[in-house]
Amino acid sequence: MTPEEVATALQNELFFDPRTARAYARARGRCEYCGRDVVIDRWGYACGNIDHLLPVSGYADEVTAHPDNFVLSCSLCNGIKGKASILKSPENALEMLQKGGAELIARANVLIRERLAEPNRNWERAKVLFQGLSNVAQPSLPAGVPASAAVPPQPGRD
Repeated sequence: MTPEEVATALQNELFFDPRTARAYARARGRCEYCGRDVVIDRWGYACGNIDHLLPVSGYADEVTAHPDNFVLSCSLCNGIKGKASILKSPENALEMLQKGGAELIARANVLIRERLAEPNRNWERAKVLFQGLSNVAQPSLPAGVPASAAVPPQPGRD
């Protein structure tokens, strides 16, 4: 199938918004920032987000609603990028999107990688606090919930 056919199927069969379907199909189910496959399994699919390449705050509707402003992103990249604007002055937002947005996606990728490289004191502290909890019993599932609904164990963890 072509990306266009996938987008059409997502709209017709799964009732995706056309811009969201286009973003998923264009990205072939991968985060457009880090390349993580967000449709490989149910957990990844649940972490797929649609990011506004140029944030809704600060841009006109014709920019924020433009199909190329919708980018498939994993939740980590979306959260790290946040509302950062990656447009350089005096660039025209609509013109940059109409070119396909590839340059803007590349800039966002650089921004995300830079932010990931920064020390994150909150994450480091939380990691230390939770290290002692690895042997604590996990809560049981409510009655009627199948065991298959439980979060799978993470590789490399106790």
